[in-house]
Amino acid sequence: MNIQELLSGNTDILNNISSKFGLDSAATSKVLENLIPKLGSNLQDNVSKNSEGLKSQLGGLGDLIKNPASFLEGDSAISALSAITSSKDNSRNIAKSVAEDSGVDYGVVKKILPMVAPMVLSHFSKGSDSLLGGVLGSLGGGDKSGGLGSIVGLASKFFKKG
Repeated sequence: MNIQELLSGNTDILNNISSKFGLDSAATSKVLENLIPKLGSNLQDNVSKNSEGLKSQLGGLGDLIKNPASFLEGDSAISALSAITSSKDNSRNIAKSVAEDSGVDYGVVKKILPMVAPMVLSHFSKGSDSLLGGVLGSLGGGDKSGGLGSIVGLASKFFKKG
């Protein structure tokens, strides 16, 4: 199943991000369709290059991995984004690329980035068969369930609150 199919079945997340940032649902879908794979790819690259360093960096984020919806904003969300991108320049490059690909303002995409990062970390902590699952699972966040639907589900729960 592709990201568009997952998002089309979860209109709450689209409506809430759209409302929060003044976007229509098509623009929000485009942002998430572009952002989630880029963050996931960046995280996988970081793990393959330096799993021990990432494990150390994520050590203080065990609660985030277990319950990302409770940390979608603030310092923990920024820490999650930092763990995924490994630098502010990488974060900016991802935001710039997503903004260009989606047609959504760069400043808005930058604000959405740290909100999505904890969900991406949580998603990739599922399934200990992967290298990242093993790294994150050792921090207390891994299990065998998951899939991109869990990211969308977590985001939907968060945005229903606010």
